[in-house]
Amino acid sequence: MSGQAHAGIDYIPREGTWLLDRGERVVDSRTNADLKQYLNNSNRSSGGSSISVNVPLSVQSQDSGNRSASVEDANLLAGLIKSKVYEIVTNEQRPGGLLSRG
Repeated sequence: MSGQAHAGIDYIPREGTWLLDRGERVVDSRTNADLKQYLNNSNRSSGGSSISVNVPLSVQSQDSGNRSASVEDANLLAGLIKSKVYEIVTNEQRPGGLLSRG
């Protein structure tokens, strides 16, 4: 056996028999080159940009005397909106998504 590379290796120095763990894979040299180029381009284009989404929010309580309930409701709703927007943006940034840079 020539080696083990469970921690990762991007180039095999010589032909030989290698031990793989479950879930690991071997790709041909062309696919490896394509993957390295894709990752390099992805790292270069992601340059720390951020996305800002503003959602105006107005919460009105049926009980006009309980202002703290309205504030709590507004904060809860704002948190739900933020997490859903983050989930959607993250999914759309994946390959094939509307925000994919690949």
